[in-house]
Amino acid sequence: MRLRGPGLVPSLLGLLLIASAANAGVSKEMEAYYTQTYLNKAMFLKVPIRGEQQTVLVLEEGTSLDQSNLGEPLRFKVGEQVRITGLDFKDSAIEFKVASIDTARKGTVIFRFRNPLRHSFASRESFDSALRNSFTEGLSYQEIDSAKEQFIKDQFDELVRQFAVTTGTSVDFVLDSVTQRNPKYRQTQGQLREMTGRVEGLEAELREERSRNAGLRKEAEKADEG
Repeated sequence: MRLRGPGLVPSLLGLLLIASAANAGVSKEMEAYYTQTYLNKAMFLKVPIRGEQQTVLVLEEGTSLDQSNLGEPLRFKVGEQVRITGLDFKDSAIEFKVASIDTARKGTVIFRFRNPLRHSFASRESFDSALRNSFTEGLSYQEIDSAKEQFIKDQFDELVRQFAVTTGTSVDFVLDSVTQRNPKYRQTQGQLREMTGRVEGLEAELREERSRNAGLRKEAEKADEG
């Protein structure tokens, strides 16, 4: 028996829309967990915030810092302490509102996902990793310094790769070009050249000394034969 009726298709569409709406976004329990864990908590930034907001791309293979705001003024530095004042769960992003401890400055860290968020929150592991790469409790100065050092290394590696691609050269070529501009590197290279020159001079003197000794031995042998 075939079902007919003008209201059947709209009804099915309505059910699909209701099911889709119910599945959109992470669950209220998940929202409550992250809100309870981070809201009003003082944390140290492991990423900078330029302008009003900084976007962190949440990827399965790791996180990537959106660089489209590089021309905007720096509002929060890496290692600066902030207070998380709000969390906002969007369709494909989770926003963390932050403020300086004196509340004079405010900004937003946006965690953006490739796909819309769903009730099951399949990207939770990637999101947790992105959070660890963006905030730290800073229980020691060493932890904060490590965060700064790691940020510098990550950004340097990314810049080196970009330079290599845009110039059509290798990563080693870029590293060598950058390293040569380092004053300490140039000083070390100068010292190395000086030491190399000294070694070469000593080796030349040693060869001359050996040659003289060989000549003296020959003269001594001739004298003994005579």
